[in-house]
Amino acid sequence: MTKEMKNRQKRIDAFVQRGKEGDAAALEKLASTYRPLLLSLVKKTTWSNTDWEDALQEAHLALIQAVHSYAPEVGVYFPVYLKSQVFYHLMARVRREKEPALSLDTPMGDPEEGGTLADTLEDDTPPALSTLIEAEEYAELHRRLETLPKRQRQIITDRYFRGLSPGEIASRLGLARKTVENLHSRAIKNLRRCV
Repeated sequence: MTKEMKNRQKRIDAFVQRGKEGDAAALEKLASTYRPLLLSLVKKTTWSNTDWEDALQEAHLALIQAVHSYAPEVGVYFPVYLKSQVFYHLMARVRREKEPALSLDTPMGDPEEGGTLADTLEDDTPPALSTLIEAEEYAELHRRLETLPKRQRQIITDRYFRGLSPGEIASRLGLARKTVENLHSRAIKNLRRCV
């Protein structure tokens, strides 16, 4: 890496750090600097003109999230990290939009009877005792998570609470997928030891 590239990376990291600290001007500078990248990713993931503005706003939100989650000590350059974060954020948006909404007022069965989808649903509200037990188990799990090293805790949280795949976690943290899988295994072993 040339000296000029190192200096540029230091300037970028400084803007990212200022953005993390809440400097709106730094976030604005990053947004304008990486606007071509955001536009390119929006273009690749958006197929209709009506969704274009929404997708661009989502890309800007992903940029802000990337600024707050970026860790330069990992050794991944911010532009590379940003690209993967925005891309995965936009692809998650595409997946969400592919699933059509189904109204509870959708007619079901014989039209003369006037039944709807809502009429066919069961009341699956759990009894109070099982809700209390779940709350206690959830609190215990969080206590155990706090005993894990930061990286392992982040991987478990991303995997099970945010529903991210190992590949998405690897991109988000700037790690190799295999590293994420190894850290995940160690975290599970550490959690089991706490039992």
